[in-house]
Amino acid sequence: MIFSKNNIILFLRWKKITSKKPKEIPKWKMFKYFILYIPGSIKFFIVTKIFRIKLIENISVFEAKEKMDKGELVILDIRLQESRESGYIEGSIHIEANTIKKNLDLLPKDKIIAVMCWGGGLSRTVTRGLIKRGFNNTRNLEGGMVEWGNKIDEEMLKCIW
Repeated sequence: MIFSKNNIILFLRWKKITSKKPKEIPKWKMFKYFILYIPGSIKFFIVTKIFRIKLIENISVFEAKEKMDKGELVILDIRLQESRESGYIEGSIHIEANTIKKNLDLLPKDKIIAVMCWGGGLSRTVTRGLIKRGFNNTRNLEGGMVEWGNKIDEEMLKCIW
């Protein structure tokens, strides 16, 4: 390399350009860009990966019945005792939703747990909580007791309403 005046000046300019610190982008601008310009499906993927959100899997009443008959699945009934007395699924485990944390030891770790309530709303919340506590084989029974009565056991509908 030849050390001429022009080469040294060019080198110093290059060094000055490359040594500049990038401007720090304000967080509100990053958030604005994220909301406005990134497609929804990519946002969903990014948020679930960053926050390690495990999506709740639903299980249909037909699939639950089939797996329950094979012995691969247990239904967890989280309704109140008064509701359960009006009708329940044979072979289901009953733990009220507000006592789940105290009774985690009653749940089997080797079987799929299908969480069931009246319509499927509360069971989604309980399913999310069980997954956070390490019960990764937990599913939400889609439609709850009402769906079970409509599709599997019509006698159950008399007990529900």
